[in-house]
Amino acid sequence: MVNYVNLDQSSFTSDDIVHRFWDLETLGISDKQHKSMNARDTALLHEFHASYSLEDQQRVVSLPRKGNITLPSNQLNAERLFHRLEQRLEGNVILWQVYHDHILDYIRKGQVEIVPSGEGAVDELYLPHHAVKKEKQGETRWRIVFDGSSHEDHPPSLNDTLEMGPNLLHEILATMLRFQLSSGYHR
Repeated sequence: MVNYVNLDQSSFTSDDIVHRFWDLETLGISDKQHKSMNARDTALLHEFHASYSLEDQQRVVSLPRKGNITLPSNQLNAERLFHRLEQRLEGNVILWQVYHDHILDYIRKGQVEIVPSGEGAVDELYLPHHAVKKEKQGETRWRIVFDGSSHEDHPPSLNDTLEMGPNLLHEILATMLRFQLSSGYHR
C-alpha cells in the first residue's frame, strides 16, 4: 500500500500545513472548541455555577436534580450493606487496614461524616461503599467506591434522581491542550 499526499505549496504556509496535520492526527480536536449546547444543558451548567461556593476552604456544589423527586431514607439498606462489608473486612486483616486508612483520610479531609447513632433525619441519604481491588504490574491497589445506585426495594436511587448534565469532554481535552501549549510542555 502506498500513501501519497500532494500539497500545493503555493497555497499553504508552513503553519497551515502543521495545523492541518495536527487536526488530522488528533481527530479534529483543536485547542479551542465551540460546542453549542441545548437550553436544558445550558440551564444545568448555569445552576451548577450558581451553586458553587467555598466553605472552610472546600469547594461545594449542588447536585443537579431531576424535578422535585423526594428520596426516602435508605438508612436500612445502607446499614445492611455496611454489615456485609464489616464481615468481609473481618476476614481480611490487610483489607481492613487499607479500608480503615482510606476512611480516616476521608474523615480528616472533611469529605465524609461519621453518622451519629440513632434515627437519621428525613432528608439524609446514605451512600453505601465498598472496596475495589486492582492489580497492576504486580502491585495491588485498593480504592473505596461509593454506590449512588443503591436503594431500598422500590424507591429510586440517588443516581436515578440526578440530571446527567452536558458532555464536557471536548472542553476537558481543549483545556489540557491549552495547558500543554502554555506550559511549553512538548514531547
